[in-house]
Amino acid sequence: MQEELSSIIDNGTWQAVDLPAGHRPIGLKWVFKLKKDASGAVVRHKARLVAKGYVQRAGVDFDEVFAPVARLDSVRALLAVAAHEGWEVHHLDVKSAFLNGDLAEEVYVAQPPGFSIPGREHQVLRLHKALYGLRQAPRAWNSKLDSTLVALGFTRCSEEHGVYVRGEGQRRLLLGVYVDDLILTGADSNELTQFKEEMKNTFKMSDLGLLSYYLGIEVQQRPGMITLGQAAYAAKLLERAGMSNCNPVQAPMETRLKLSKKSTAPVVDSTLYRSLVGSLRYLIHTRTDITFAVGYISRFMENPTTEHMGAVKHVLRYIAGTLHYGFCYRKGDGNIKLIGYSDADLAGDTDDRKSTSGSDGELERAEQLPHALDGEVEHRGDAARA
Repeated sequence: MQEELSSIIDNGTWQAVDLPAGHRPIGLKWVFKLKKDASGAVVRHKARLVAKGYVQRAGVDFDEVFAPVARLDSVRALLAVAAHEGWEVHHLDVKSAFLNGDLAEEVYVAQPPGFSIPGREHQVLRLHKALYGLRQAPRAWNSKLDSTLVALGFTRCSEEHGVYVRGEGQRRLLLGVYVDDLILTGADSNELTQFKEEMKNTFKMSDLGLLSYYLGIEVQQRPGMITLGQAAYAAKLLERAGMSNCNPVQAPMETRLKLSKKSTAPVVDSTLYRSLVGSLRYLIHTRTDITFAVGYISRFMENPTTEHMGAVKHVLRYIAGTLHYGFCYRKGDGNIKLIGYSDADLAGDTDDRKSTSGSDGELERAEQLPHALDGEVEHRGDAARA
């Protein structure tokens, strides 16, 4: 807590003032968290001072709140390019990122619990920079980061505002931004080192070295290849569903399965159903072989029954038998290509007779598909073909 507070004060985040008439302060609270790695080992004990942003009023305490982040599809594409070119991918983290965002609005907060200023307990704190929990904090941080990267010579991608590029040829750098997590790749190690030093001169940064764990995705970088998987995430999902020791099945969905929203089967816990399906949807980022099945069971979130839950458990049983499936991107010789797939049915929905269509694509060399790696089975499926 003391470390967090010192970081806030050193950053010039606030100033103690008397509360002006017509304003009301926003409360603060402490949030404690354990930072863990892919294996579940505790890496850091973390205390965060958070504003109670839910009391803020639109147009009074904040205006714009939207902040772009790189989609995981774009992250996969970036990693595919890095693997194809044989580049290393590095991971950077901005410490207390939101504290760097400059506020345009006039915002007052109460003094933090347990750390009141002696003799000035009656005063409030006027914020000059953002705090975690404020509605406009992500926007303020993204604006600060964007202006910094542009000043360092980066150009933001017009189609994906979370991806930046700098330089040409062997000096080119590619950067993916997801809030305070930055993934960086390029051919020239000197350019990589120079950028890290430039960022450290501007923000408090943590250089996490080669990318190995990113937003719940396990990344392995080996000579000539990059592999992605979510085995630890999938194992936790099976444990939460009580299916860690279930019998596996060979396919994520029964052949020609037809479910209806008007099912007369007994109703199940909708909260549990939505939680399981939502977790499966996140697993899709490295498991496109289950995309169609998860999309199908997502149609029945409103009023799930035992029939729908049975389909969810079928997907989970498939996951149990394919825990280590994932993506493998390999170093290429020729030009990289985007391979796409699409398919559709006709009037396949049993309730409204609507058709279902879908498409998917991955960056890959057309002449070579992924192979097995060290005895682990790998799989590249697509949503539509399922």
